[in-house]
Amino acid sequence: MRIFISIILLVLTLTSFSQEYEKSLGLRFGVTTGLTYKKFLDKSRAMEATLSTRQQGFQLTAIRMSHELSLYQYSQHIYFMYGYGGHIGYYRDTEFSAFFLPTPLKFKNKVMAPAMGIDGYIGFEYRFDNLPLALVVDYKPYFGFCLPGFHVWNDMNPFDFGFSVKYILK
Repeated sequence: MRIFISIILLVLTLTSFSQEYEKSLGLRFGVTTGLTYKKFLDKSRAMEATLSTRQQGFQLTAIRMSHELSLYQYSQHIYFMYGYGGHIGYYRDTEFSAFFLPTPLKFKNKVMAPAMGIDGYIGFEYRFDNLPLALVVDYKPYFGFCLPGFHVWNDMNPFDFGFSVKYILK
């Protein structure tokens, strides 16, 4: 393991990277925790997909985002991002709580429930000059519907703040 880490650090220090990139792969930590992949469509627009898990199920989120250089008077490495998108997936659980229900829906056995909805996105990305890494702090509220046991359930979270570490693939 030490040899592997040493090789990666050596490659990272010998290679020069710019702030603009075409693709990245990373991990997002937050309410929506998962694997992310971003591809730029042009210099200021990108699409990002996140495969995440929640309540013993999977969810795929796609966000179309715009990037703008931000706080340039302090740093040339910080970008402001904003966008919108949607998600689709399923949950599998015995209990489903909702933002507007006083008590959760409870089932005797685990129920598989399809889910879909819309997502918003606002964030800041810091890109390193000499490392193929980007750090992101973001806010991704979402609103959706889930159908556990043929009940319509509101799947809403206005507080999905996250932190991502992304490896730049070029």
